[in-house]
Amino acid sequence: MKLVNVALVFFVFGTVFPAISLSDYVNIPDERFIFKGVGVFFLILSVVLMMVLNRCRLRGSDLALLIMIIALPFVFALSASIYDVSESLIQWLRLIAVLLIVIFLSALNEHELSRALKLYCYIAFAMGLISFYQYLVGYPAYEKFPVINIRSNKSIIFEQNVYGLFMYMSFLIYSLISADRNKWEKSGVKLVYLFGIFMSFYRTVYVFTFLQVFVKHVIITLLVVVVVVVMGLFYFSDIWDTLSDLLKLGQMSTLTGRDVLWMIALDSFYNAPLIGLGENSIPDVSNAILNRDPPFTTYHNVIMDVLAISGVIGFVIYSFLFLYVFVRIERDHRLIYLMLMAPALLNTYIAFMPNPLGGMLGVFVFYSINVRRNRQIERREFNAH
Repeated sequence: MKLVNVALVFFVFGTVFPAISLSDYVNIPDERFIFKGVGVFFLILSVVLMMVLNRCRLRGSDLALLIMIIALPFVFALSASIYDVSESLIQWLRLIAVLLIVIFLSALNEHELSRALKLYCYIAFAMGLISFYQYLVGYPAYEKFPVINIRSNKSIIFEQNVYGLFMYMSFLIYSLISADRNKWEKSGVKLVYLFGIFMSFYRTVYVFTFLQVFVKHVIITLLVVVVVVVMGLFYFSDIWDTLSDLLKLGQMSTLTGRDVLWMIALDSFYNAPLIGLGENSIPDVSNAILNRDPPFTTYHNVIMDVLAISGVIGFVIYSFLFLYVFVRIERDHRLIYLMLMAPALLNTYIAFMPNPLGGMLGVFVFYSINVRRNRQIERREFNAH
């Protein structure tokens, strides 16, 4: 096995480990810190292997991107230290992890980045199969689907929403990188992802998955909508009541309580508009009003989170990074980029952060930038001849 492939495995697991929770099976003191530490250790190993291969060289054309990527977690760590320096260690550890992620990804070429994306997809596929097994054996986990009387799950190691989003991202990215696979294989893998998405019972992901199918298969989606509408005309009350119970549509008017949470985030931003109150303030600030156990650790909207924890400075960095990446990536990938980022408006995650969602997004960004760069080189060489 090539050393670079070993480094890829270390990197992928280095971003997956921080999201792992084994609380359903065993009580590990300080579990969160332990798994985040293990993740950083794997990231360090991946960078060390690239240094052994003499591959850690930053391109001048990527310098602006790298500075912006690192600037955001730096502001997060700084604001957390101002709020409570004793609790800010995890943010500084995350800054180091992001730096390692950037160094590693900048050393990879297009094909190596594609292999990293495939590793994420393989992990998601395995989790989808485990999810199917859990469904068959009736493994109890998390909230029950109303009406149909089955339970959602997290596929053993992930929190429910992280699991749903990880399956959703894998579904999108696999569609992009599986062009060389036969249609039966692709269809089978996608069905596993879709089953995993369904079993997460994460309605935000349901909506964006439907939008993705709509964009790619407009006619099929419109036919489904027409059938539902026609059925509704004949059986409206019964069908609507069933759907409302199944999907808990009664919660949609408040976005499952997010409207109150977002107002709390805005108040937090108004109290410290320049650099925010730091991420560690979220449980205290939100529980001053909601008194929730366990308290919220995010405002469930990436814009609200960035404003509340890092103020105007963080918001400007995040916005510029988002637009800069959109311009730099391959044009054919921009819609996928938007679809990958959109659910963050209802459940916070940020590219390049040391977790499965941030890691996969970061790899996708560098992959797409490399694809565009290589296509431009090929066109120049073709025109030269």
